[in-house]
Amino acid sequence: MDGWHEVTRFFGVNSPINMPNVTPPAATQILFDDSEELIWISNSTGHISSFSDLGIAPYTKFRAHETAVIQMLNHQKGILSLSNDSLSLTSRTGVPIYRMPLSGLSCMAYTSNTQNELLVGGSKGELIKVDTNKGIVTNTIPYEHSAILMAYGAKQIVIGKIDGSIDVFDLRQSTVIKTFAAHSGLLSTIHCKDNILLSCGFTKRQDKFLADPLVNVYDIRSLRPLAPIPFPPGAFQVRLHPTLPSAAIIASQTGQIHVVDIYNSANVQLYHAQMAAFGSSLEVAPSGNAFALMDGFQEIIVWGRGEDPPKTVLFANPLVYPSMEHDTQPTAISIDKDDDPLNGVKLPYYSDTLLSAWPIHAKFTLGAMPEKIDPEILHSSKRVQQFLVAPYDHDKFGKRNVSTKFQAIKKLTKNGVKVPKFISERATLETENSKSETLKNQTSMFEYTSRTNNVPNCFSKVEILYSKFGVDDFDFDFYNVTKYAGLETNVSNSYCNPLLQVYRFDPLLFNFAVSSLSQEALESDLLLSELGYLFDMLVKANGKHCCAANFQRLMCLLPEVKKLGLLDDDGRIKDSYGQRRLIQAFNKYLLIRLSTDEKTQRNLQVSSNLDSIMGIYVETIVSSVFCNARERTMDVMHSFDIASLSTNATNHKTIGNSVLTCMETCMNRHVQQQIACSVCGRQHLVEVVTSVAKLPPLLSLNLNLNDEELNELRDTKGWLPSEFYFAKNQGRGFFSPTNDNNIPADHFELVAYVAQITSKEGLNHLVSLIRIDDAPTEMKWHLFNDFLVMPLPESEVMNFSSWWKRPIIAVYRNTAISVPFAFDIFKRNLNDSILYRDHFAEGTRKSRTIEYELLTKEEAPTPGTLVAIDAEFVQLAPAQYEFKSDGKSSLVCPRKLSLARVSVIRGEDGPKYGVPFIDDYISTTVAIDDYLTSYSGIEPGDLDSAVSTKSLVDLRTAYRKLWLLLNMGCVFVGHGLKSDFRTINIQVPQEQVRDTINMFYLKKEKRVLSLKFLVYILLNERVQTGNHDSIEDARSALLLYRKYLDLEARGELQIALNKIYSEGQYTRFKVPEQ
Repeated sequence: MDGWHEVTRFFGVNSPINMPNVTPPAATQILFDDSEELIWISNSTGHISSFSDLGIAPYTKFRAHETAVIQMLNHQKGILSLSNDSLSLTSRTGVPIYRMPLSGLSCMAYTSNTQNELLVGGSKGELIKVDTNKGIVTNTIPYEHSAILMAYGAKQIVIGKIDGSIDVFDLRQSTVIKTFAAHSGLLSTIHCKDNILLSCGFTKRQDKFLADPLVNVYDIRSLRPLAPIPFPPGAFQVRLHPTLPSAAIIASQTGQIHVVDIYNSANVQLYHAQMAAFGSSLEVAPSGNAFALMDGFQEIIVWGRGEDPPKTVLFANPLVYPSMEHDTQPTAISIDKDDDPLNGVKLPYYSDTLLSAWPIHAKFTLGAMPEKIDPEILHSSKRVQQFLVAPYDHDKFGKRNVSTKFQAIKKLTKNGVKVPKFISERATLETENSKSETLKNQTSMFEYTSRTNNVPNCFSKVEILYSKFGVDDFDFDFYNVTKYAGLETNVSNSYCNPLLQVYRFDPLLFNFAVSSLSQEALESDLLLSELGYLFDMLVKANGKHCCAANFQRLMCLLPEVKKLGLLDDDGRIKDSYGQRRLIQAFNKYLLIRLSTDEKTQRNLQVSSNLDSIMGIYVETIVSSVFCNARERTMDVMHSFDIASLSTNATNHKTIGNSVLTCMETCMNRHVQQQIACSVCGRQHLVEVVTSVAKLPPLLSLNLNLNDEELNELRDTKGWLPSEFYFAKNQGRGFFSPTNDNNIPADHFELVAYVAQITSKEGLNHLVSLIRIDDAPTEMKWHLFNDFLVMPLPESEVMNFSSWWKRPIIAVYRNTAISVPFAFDIFKRNLNDSILYRDHFAEGTRKSRTIEYELLTKEEAPTPGTLVAIDAEFVQLAPAQYEFKSDGKSSLVCPRKLSLARVSVIRGEDGPKYGVPFIDDYISTTVAIDDYLTSYSGIEPGDLDSAVSTKSLVDLRTAYRKLWLLLNMGCVFVGHGLKSDFRTINIQVPQEQVRDTINMFYLKKEKRVLSLKFLVYILLNERVQTGNHDSIEDARSALLLYRKYLDLEARGELQIALNKIYSEGQYTRFKVPEQ
């Protein structure tokens, strides 16, 4: 037993560097591995670390629990660890094998030497048997005491209790066969080997708990105490030696160590370990040649005997390390000589071994945390004992344990519908058969029923695909056969699209938003104005797709939007609950912001127009019977939350057969609460009665029903009524689906709702279903699934029994109020003064360069006025590509452009023909990725108001000028206007566009011609010799248009086109150098 000495010491937990105020985690236990040369250390944050070479080299580290690790045990598959709320088994390389959620745990021990079964105890009044190989609970045994320590003997389990006593528990009889009164205070440790049990604890002396100077010894086979072992310093930790049959190692909190014979206490070796703080743990290696102490400063002190360094395991398995045995880096190639071929250089050149060249045994799969459980499942779950149990949705997932037929990936299509070809591909391969196939696919896409219980095709999520020609090559027309425009998804916060469509098709809100455009809003960021521009654009699109880019751009810049968490830049909302809360929060914010913007624009104290359209007047009466205090207030809100269903006294939800029951409960509340009265100055109860005094013509409801509530309502026909009546009686509002008594009541009809669509894979997206009364077809209801738009029968719209469809926002309209759409309402008192004056951005230098001459009132545009336009753009973000293993690439996201300069010149004959009247540079504060100077002519600093000499304006100022020209009936001439208008985010009807890129185009050639080449061939002039200039390009487009009119009038257009393409073949459609 002699010859012990200190071998090494190291810190088990590293303190954060340069973070003195951060408390490091505390180490909780040390453990020697029984199969590999490792020391394991657990800490208070749930992490477990291992060290090889007696603590010198870190080996693995992983998080096994969310809370502190209480105990660790060796297992043949890895390390078993216990925390207060879970039991985990993790491999020695850090891969989690299983984690069992339990509660109230404090100790564990094996029930045999095979390590196949574990007994876990704690404060819950029971002992739990666990199959360690499968990670399941096999049995629970009643045990009325709280177990704090546990150890395994020859055939019994020894359990230490909180009162200092020890129970000997017989596993075969599942009962306590003997209790030893070991210590008068708490137990500090127990340790058992074969039939011998040792215990240390505390004794109460002079109202203090001190370490007991005796180590108790018991024979658990004969169930009797043996002679204790004296330890004057006060025993804190004790361990029986694993190989010497009668030796024990005892340690105090101050570092005194005795190695003693338990049958002859006089045979003892004394040692002392230098410790900076009180000791907290002792562990002996399985070989018996080393032990380790841990003090309060997390320092691990390793002692050993025999060979140096001592072996902790007699026959240890070799540690598994990832290794790179094959050096695969290429040899360097010299290219110093002139005759060395450059194709011998392997690019990219690298000096380190690539990850792809690592040997297979150096790669292994790490364990991953389980996926986050859908909040809807948690909300609808119930606790059964210690488990959460959620109901199985048969409608969604079908019958259990049914195998699915194998289907090859290459044969799969999107819900049975082949994705339409790009426009460029369709034009090349279009035949009668392909037209028939396209029509067949289109019919399949618009199917609103499903035979396989999946989400129908038209309700499935639609995505934009990109070819090498970008978004313009995507066939949006395939998804829309109506005259109503859809909204694209390739924009931030596209989750807003369904709600924007809902409000666009209500004439009251549409007229309110569009009428705001009659006034200027150049000084403030008004979401109301952007909404008006968006609604006007959707009307002018006449069934073509639109993008809410400018609306979302402003929304992303508003600071309160970020604070409210309404931004969704990547479009990856994780769960249905989060998506539902997001769109409902946006609904409330949007209406509040529109009210604020109206007051700002018109200098009003209250939002008179929006309040008269969507204002819900809520009356609150606070009264007291103690002091006769009474206060009455009236508030206005623009949307109402149906937050939860009413509950009765037994806390069971009473849903009723309609959401009207919930509406009546939410809109009529009567509560009592304790307040400090401002009248009498005392604390007493008051009654608070809240009721809806008046419903608006347009009622917006946020339906916040969880899965359990929705499942109960789903089979009830008409739970979301298509109409209802609202009446007031004695200050209380009543809702009814009918009005059989013909009492005075307001009649409301459902005109739209936003629905959440959930696939079987758990993917969610939003759609809107809207009733359009002036629709040209018999079916008035329409589905708006982003850019997919189609009519739907009312029976399908009002069918809420499907598992995949959940209404989350419903909009009702008072039938007594009928207002038509006023698409040109903004023309009343239209303020167009911005066309005749300058409005520079704040901070623009006085020494700015002016290259235009403003319009005069005498030159005011009229319908048909010809103007030429050209715009330049800068790049905010580059295009994103996906590269495949075969070297092919596909466009994932096109580059993001922003308007940088726009020039408009006069096109009518007269003294000022060709003179620009708009030449605006757009001031920007966002980061610019690429100025595209060779194409745009924009230099760095041109758009910065601090250094630029250009005529800088805000984007809203430049946009309003173009929008005014559009609505005054101007005809725009330019080259490639489709892409320009798309980036500017404005919809110009085709009859107001004269695009020279289409005028000089032969379909059979399948090639569009550049402005530079056309000007050279047709006008014999050279343009764009340096950087591009938008004034020069607009003037060139105007000259080309006049040339087109001349050729067409003389009947020579076709001849000229053939000549242009013929000459282009020789010059490769490039202008020859001078």
